[in-house]
Amino acid sequence: MLQQVYIASLCLKNLTAYVANTYWRSIFMGVTQSGVILTLVKDSMDYYTIPHHRLIKRITRTGMSSVYLAEALENHQQVIIKLLDFDPEDENRTVITKRFLQEFDLLKNLHHRNIVNIHERYSTNDYSCLIMEYLSGGDLSIKIANNEVGTFEAIEYLTQITSALDAVHKLNIIHRDLKPRNILFRADNTLAISDFGIAIQSDKSFGLTHQGIILGTPYYMSPEQIDNSYIDQRSDLYSLGVIFYEMLTGEKPFRGNSLMKIFYSHINDPVPYLPERQAKYQPLINCLLAKRPQDRFENVAALRQAINEIGGEIAPEVERLPA
Repeated sequence: MLQQVYIASLCLKNLTAYVANTYWRSIFMGVTQSGVILTLVKDSMDYYTIPHHRLIKRITRTGMSSVYLAEALENHQQVIIKLLDFDPEDENRTVITKRFLQEFDLLKNLHHRNIVNIHERYSTNDYSCLIMEYLSGGDLSIKIANNEVGTFEAIEYLTQITSALDAVHKLNIIHRDLKPRNILFRADNTLAISDFGIAIQSDKSFGLTHQGIILGTPYYMSPEQIDNSYIDQRSDLYSLGVIFYEMLTGEKPFRGNSLMKIFYSHINDPVPYLPERQAKYQPLINCLLAKRPQDRFENVAALRQAINEIGGEIAPEVERLPA
């Protein structure tokens, strides 16, 4: 629900008080010499009712969607609700909604312990939402920042991520945004890949990716993503290589102080060397982070074989949950 207003004051205190007193959250749209034009969006917890669920608190907001911790009323289980709120008059509403709901279409056939479970979706004239599993153990970026990932943990997490990617790629799905923040943990420390919001299914055309638009997170994007070239499952393996290197060293392999420098580094800089104590994993890093897709592991099976050959441990088969 949107409303545009004009406030004849640049005082932040006055603006904050106005928004708080009217129970709206605000997005700044423009500043004039005498005031501020705001677009006010009513908070979803006040405005929206999600069938069979009670919203507890908003965890984060990214772009046009908000992520809430919620409770399923039937069994009192905590879940995550990702809610897309939009302007009913937005001419791009149909495309935006289709992109948002695509995540459900991709995940509904995936039942794997290392992939977040998705339960339901709802869509009305005012909002669309996805209801999925709540993982209480935080994400991989937090563990890396807190120095909680040693070599043993890095191999264990690589094992679990690889198992998940095997299931994903067997359905011709390419995640396109693998990164530590999208790898979440349960209380028992098993991990699950999440956020398939920009994933694609290579044998289907959703008509949602336009030429010239670069999608992904710069530090973890493959060179072909940056070039907006054809991508396949080997693009995900490149992103996995970036994550594996970061887990082993605590640093990103390709860095820069601007977007263009990060992109340049991915495309041109040589693969960095691991510390000597981790040198046995350098062949994995070299192959995962090869600039050309044809120089990387062909698929997850080839990666699994390479890990076994250097003495790592990895699950021989994909473990699936009952459908």
